[in-house]
Amino acid sequence: MEKVIEKLSEDLSLIRSDRATPALVENLPVEAYGSKLTIKEVAAITSPDSRQLVIQPWDKEILNQLESALERFNPRIDGDVLRVTLPSLTDERKEELEKEVNQKCEEARIAVRRNRDKERDDVKKDPDENTRYRKFKELDDESEKINKQIEEMRERKAQEICS
Repeated sequence: MEKVIEKLSEDLSLIRSDRATPALVENLPVEAYGSKLTIKEVAAITSPDSRQLVIQPWDKEILNQLESALERFNPRIDGDVLRVTLPSLTDERKEELEKEVNQKCEEARIAVRRNRDKERDDVKKDPDENTRYRKFKELDDESEKINKQIEEMRERKAQEICS
């Protein structure tokens, strides 16, 4: 069930908040050296302020390939680096992102329930009633704990989007 939290954390990091974070672009593919690599494999990504990302390639010759990989962000070449300036989120877009966060969290809750039910089916095969009851209680407690973590993550991301 911990894998569900890891997956949710990864998914939520890809949802844009009102801050520029390297996670927005680090896994985008770029055609470099005759193969597809991710941006984080060919460049350093920094965020000097809340609205801007600076991508500095380790090899200056792939600057144009990086620019084409980032074209949806309207990058600007500034000497040896690419600068990506992100606009503020509109209220409508914030609502859409919040809905997406809620959807991802609900998918995580469903995955937790599925895992719990699958493990409960395995526990039902145990002949000892006391052991079954104890294991059911442990599963329910663990599921409840993970659901609380999911809710905390949802609240943090919603706050991050709205601020």
